[in-house]
Amino acid sequence: MRIFLLLFVVTFSLWAKPNYTIAIVTDGPTDFNEDFEEQMKDEIDQLLGRDFNVRFPENLRFDGNWNYKTIKKDVNKALNSKQNSLVITLGILSSQIAVRERNLKKPLIASTIINPKMQGAPYKKGTSGKRNLTYINGYFDIKDDIRVIKEIMPMQKVGVIINENLYNYAPHIVKYIKDSFKKEGIKTQIIPAYANLDDVIDAIEPDVDFIYVTPLFQKNDEERRDFYSALRLKELPSFSAIGRDDVELGALIGNVPASDNKRLIRQIALQVQQISLGMPASRLAVGFKPYPSLSLNSQTANDVNFVPSWDLISRSTILDADNTESHYFSIEEIMDRAVGYNLGIMQAEQQLEVTNQNVAMADASFYPQINFKLEGKQIDDGRVIKSLGLMQKNEVNGELVLRQSLYNQNAYANISINKEFMSATENKIDHAKLEIAMQSSLLYLRILEFKNRLELQKSNLELSKNNLRSAITKQDIGIGNQSDIYRWESKIANDKKDVLFTHALIQKTQFTLNALLNLPQKLPLNLEKVTMEDPVFLTHDKKIRDYFENPAGFAVFEEFLVVEGRNNSPQIQQFASLEKAKQLVAEASSASLYSPDVYFQIGARYKFLGYDDTIPGDFKPNQTQIDVVENLDKFDKLEYQVGIVATLPLYTGGYQTAERESAKAALLTAQSQQQNIENNVERDIRNALYQAKAAYLSIDLSHDAYIAANKNLENMTAIYQQGNGSIINLLDAQNNTLKAALVENNTRYGFMADLIRLQRNIGQVNFNIEDEEREKWGNKIQEFEDGVNE
Repeated sequence: MRIFLLLFVVTFSLWAKPNYTIAIVTDGPTDFNEDFEEQMKDEIDQLLGRDFNVRFPENLRFDGNWNYKTIKKDVNKALNSKQNSLVITLGILSSQIAVRERNLKKPLIASTIINPKMQGAPYKKGTSGKRNLTYINGYFDIKDDIRVIKEIMPMQKVGVIINENLYNYAPHIVKYIKDSFKKEGIKTQIIPAYANLDDVIDAIEPDVDFIYVTPLFQKNDEERRDFYSALRLKELPSFSAIGRDDVELGALIGNVPASDNKRLIRQIALQVQQISLGMPASRLAVGFKPYPSLSLNSQTANDVNFVPSWDLISRSTILDADNTESHYFSIEEIMDRAVGYNLGIMQAEQQLEVTNQNVAMADASFYPQINFKLEGKQIDDGRVIKSLGLMQKNEVNGELVLRQSLYNQNAYANISINKEFMSATENKIDHAKLEIAMQSSLLYLRILEFKNRLELQKSNLELSKNNLRSAITKQDIGIGNQSDIYRWESKIANDKKDVLFTHALIQKTQFTLNALLNLPQKLPLNLEKVTMEDPVFLTHDKKIRDYFENPAGFAVFEEFLVVEGRNNSPQIQQFASLEKAKQLVAEASSASLYSPDVYFQIGARYKFLGYDDTIPGDFKPNQTQIDVVENLDKFDKLEYQVGIVATLPLYTGGYQTAERESAKAALLTAQSQQQNIENNVERDIRNALYQAKAAYLSIDLSHDAYIAANKNLENMTAIYQQGNGSIINLLDAQNNTLKAALVENNTRYGFMADLIRLQRNIGQVNFNIEDEEREKWGNKIQEFEDGVNE
């Protein structure tokens, strides 16, 4: 029994995964990367979880609360602890302290090294070269920032805002910053970032004409936003070393893209994995170089009276100041605005009112018609004499007539015909709304696509500039030639041209969209980014996306959409109503040949003035005439008539026959149009669906192509910078990477545009419907599929 127990313990110990404990040291609480630590833990666990039981004990998680001395003690505690296998420092202060430690008792990863030379971090052939040490090199060299600032505007004195702890405890960093500006002939005032940022603003000397802001990770977004707002009030332009993240909060300009947490987390996790598998930390590559990417805050530029050059505009991502009150329009809001305010839709709705009144006019013909007539006249004596008093010299008559149609085939048909025309007009408006919604959403997507293209082209432009600097450096040290410099200068010129053309495309498309929305054409609109999972798209439902990947399901889905499109298409319904109207016209034309018009009429006439029994002039009447005149006063002043009238045209010179044949020809034309529209709708649905399927299946492929091209570019760039590669190979790699990135961008937005066209063809551009309605729609697909499979 003991032998079996011993074997079990030995076997279990072989099968059990060993613990791998990691200590984490942070500078202090920050919302700069709020979820960074948890995401990093998850990534490390995924990479190491198969081989190790990864642990992050709470007692080995140190928070220095932004106190340099406390952070230094925490780093030493983590390194001296016997519980952990590895230390990770998360923050600029803890990383700064870690890389300057003389002896590291266990492996340490310093995640936030801005610049090894400035911070005094060991560096040897792309690694730390120091036992148990590796780090993430951000390559944020202040010398590059100074070069960019000098290109933008002249300056005499710069105020440099720096973390208070670095100011007090890292004099070598302060010296490096001063020396860097001094070499460019620029004076500096180094200003610690005190807890109260008002004190920082007050400390800025009057002759400072520019502010350079180093990373202030200890300040939250709101504090940094207030700080940049205060700088704008003082009309001081600012450059943020952090880059776009701060430019969005109000800094004038930056040269670093937005934070790429996923890439940084992945880099840290890979370093942890390699160390856990026995790779010495000192031999791990420390490079993590983001490509420069200029960003400019247009609102800040306006506030500090800075007018950017066309060159700067063409190279930069243009942002507005981060304002919580600013509104970003969703694609759904743009659709609603287009449908509600487009002038073409308004005109169509006004025409609907005209058609509606035509129906009312047709209905009115079957209601009683009452007419009143008042007539006053005076005639000559001769006519009075000859009428023997029946016609009076002065008369005033009133007549009231009521007429009620009893049967009128044309009038009956006219009511139905106008109702069909009104139905056609309503469907025409619905179709126009679909068209306007589709056009506005396609323009929306096109602007986003062009903006992404602009970012890619600007990044490519900055890469070309970096390669030009490498070519110049290679020539300076004797391993390059002037030809490479000329080639890069030529490429930079062409890259700038591409940027300018794309910028023009964005403006042109914006003007078109604003005109469609009935807005001032130069009014800027903030547009939210969209993905295929946005509720406005069919593919918001994963079941729909699955149809694109399943050939059998796709075939059923295709037929369902054809049926759905035929039932919902307002264009089909519009022409169906027109066909019905033409059919009624043809039937009415045929019936009018033998159908009489019958109406009832009653009238009353009253003589208000007349019946004078005197005979004017010297007329000598006979006895009979005298008797007539004398009896005129016996006539009643009120007279009436009642009757039923029926009319039937017997011969109209062939007009009615021609009218009937014309109506029949018009009916045949309408039937052909209806069939043609149905065929076109079905064709458009199938075309859009297959185009969308091809784009959807190409998204991952285009992304894989971009990843491969980018890896090749990184490899060729490293070889070229080392002096071993050919400029032809690097140019080819760079062009292929840009092309692959543009193809991926076009494919993603092309798929969403295809979805919009598909949804328009099935009569529902916006698929942001209630969950209940979406469920009903899904059930309809399932019922259709079940019916096909039976």
